[in-house]
Amino acid sequence: MYVATRSPSSATCLSHADALDCALHRHGHYAIARDGTLFRGRDPGKDQSYFLWASTAAWWRGMLTPVGSLTKRETRDVAPRLGLVTADKDESVEICFVPDDDYVGVLERHLPADAPALCPGPLVTVGGAVVGEHAGFARYTIGQRRGLPGGFREPMYVVAIRPTRREVVIAPETNCSATRWRSPR
Repeated sequence: MYVATRSPSSATCLSHADALDCALHRHGHYAIARDGTLFRGRDPGKDQSYFLWASTAAWWRGMLTPVGSLTKRETRDVAPRLGLVTADKDESVEICFVPDDDYVGVLERHLPADAPALCPGPLVTVGGAVVGEHAGFARYTIGQRRGLPGGFREPMYVVAIRPTRREVVIAPETNCSATRWRSPR
C-alpha cells in the first residue's frame, strides 16, 4: 500500500544516495531537472515528473536526467548504439538497470559488507517500541507490507526509514496518511 497514492521510491532513492554519499545521481526518468527545478519530460505519454515531485530542490540540483528530453522512441533508438543491455527489454515498473530485479543484490555487490544499508537494525513502531530486527534497511520501501512480522491486531506498513539509526519504522494503516514526503535524514 502506498500512502495517498504517492510512490515511496523517491524517498527510498534519497536514503540510498545518502548512504552512498552521492552528490550527483543519474535517473532514467522521463522528467527534466534543471537548476533545482523539476519539469515535465518531453514525451507526454511517458512523463514521470509526478514520480519525483516530492523530492527536494537540493535533490533535483544533483539530478541528471538524460532521457527527459527524449521521446520513448528516441530512447529505444539510441540504446542499442550505446550497447545498453536493456535496449530490447520489455517495459517494466521495476528498476530498469537491474536485469533480474534484485536491487539488493546490486547493493551487496557494490557496497562493503558492513554498509549501514545492509546491516541489521531495529524494526520499531511509530511509538518507538522495538518489535524485531530487520536484515538491512535497503530491503524496505515506504508503504511496504510484505516481509514484516505478524502478530499485530492489524497489518503493519513501513512508514519511515531512519538510515542514521538503521531503523525501519512500522505502523498500522491508520498511521499511513501524509500530506508530503520527506527525506528520512
